[in-house]
Amino acid sequence: MGDADPNPDDTLSVLIASDTHLGYNEKDPIRGDDSFNTFDEIFRIAVEKKVDMVLLAGDLFHENKPSRKSLKRCMEILRDHCLGDREVKLCCLSDQKTNFHDKYKEVNYENPNYNVQLPVFSIHGNHDDPTGDGGLAALDLLSVANFVNYFGKADNFDQIELSPVLIQKGATKLALYGLGHVRDERLSRCFERKSVTVCRPADDEEEWFSVLALHQNRHQRGAGQVVKGYVHEAALPSCMDLVVWGHEHECQLAPDADGNAMPNLTPSVHNPNFTVIQPGSSVATALVDGESRPKHVAILQLHKQQWKLDAIPLRTVRPFLMRDVTLADHDGGEYDLQVEADLTEFLVQQVDAMLAEVAEKNDQARGTALTAADESLANFPLLRLKINYSGYAAHFWRNSAQFCAILRNSLTLHPSTQVRHDQPRQVWRALRREGRQPVGHPAVLEEERPRRPQKAGGGCAARRRRRGRRRGRGGGRDQPGGGDPGAREGLLG
Repeated sequence: MGDADPNPDDTLSVLIASDTHLGYNEKDPIRGDDSFNTFDEIFRIAVEKKVDMVLLAGDLFHENKPSRKSLKRCMEILRDHCLGDREVKLCCLSDQKTNFHDKYKEVNYENPNYNVQLPVFSIHGNHDDPTGDGGLAALDLLSVANFVNYFGKADNFDQIELSPVLIQKGATKLALYGLGHVRDERLSRCFERKSVTVCRPADDEEEWFSVLALHQNRHQRGAGQVVKGYVHEAALPSCMDLVVWGHEHECQLAPDADGNAMPNLTPSVHNPNFTVIQPGSSVATALVDGESRPKHVAILQLHKQQWKLDAIPLRTVRPFLMRDVTLADHDGGEYDLQVEADLTEFLVQQVDAMLAEVAEKNDQARGTALTAADESLANFPLLRLKINYSGYAAHFWRNSAQFCAILRNSLTLHPSTQVRHDQPRQVWRALRREGRQPVGHPAVLEEERPRRPQKAGGGCAARRRRRGRRRGRGGGRDQPGGGDPGAREGLLG
């Protein structure tokens, strides 16, 4: 910010987080509380920093229909930190009937029946989007209970209208736009057709700082026929000053030594009118490189048209480390990796080195474990060891079983020529036609898998006929109701 010491009565501070995925892996005896512990830490940071409001950019819950345990834990955390006697110095100036979608259509801190000290504004994501009868989301329950201000729900996808929540604190004015998750292909078409309308403040438009929170794919993923849609930054409204991008789990809030994230923030390459920040997720839901980056929340300090962003590291995130190993680079020395015993010893050494690295980082970041949650994080990290074993015939993935006592996941092994085993088998056959031999998975091709000897008369048609006879409906072609549809109708009648 330009002013050396701006007036705190004119400075609006917002804690920004995304993709908390409450309830992820909640049945796991060790990792089950990870999402809730970090969610509680986020709100403890908000209270300690005395922010004016919290902005969540989607995927509050991991499941579309969260369990009662997840709802209860979420409400407990919100009640502990968001209800209290601290004065809310925000004034909502917009027409709240256009901003909110529940029965009451008002910001929760203006309700005289509740003592709200920390307003929370949230959009929905793709995990907790509104579905079913009435088009309700889990956020609707939190909104009716007056814990969360749920906004950004699009009801008409033929013409999407973005109406801002106009918030003022002293001389600072914030126009907060929200757009909950919409299928990426559909939203891209809406932008191409110019079917997205942005409502602007009627008075003193240039005095309002505009922030857009959305929850979409930011980059193209996949290949061939499984390419996933995404929303291009260039399609977003140019009138925005700041875009908070949810759904992407990689945290791109890279702070300097003082925690200031501003030096690493630059205007969007595709649209220089605004800056995009990507908070990332607060809990690792996949063992991928983006999830292994240090996780933070952001605190936006806004004074009139000047702003500053600080990145606050999250301390309750379970340690996650990835490493790549190529067996060919280590063979012929101390170990003969064609021998299974040497290969096992080599893998144990690699995992031990990863555990030592995690322990060193943990000691530097946390010191002595003070709680059961801290001890769990220290003792049970997440590790992913990617092994390039091209040219080695040993099937050694069973070696990961010995690490189950010290890891919360098994080793993940990848050959360099691997094709994902969940892809269609046509891909495998195409590789074979091209003369390439896919390796790395025991079930490579249907032709290569041992087949169980089939009993005489054990085909699908025979099984259907036997099933039909057991149900008393015939089923054989020579029996009543077996092959003649009219006969079957007569039996059913």
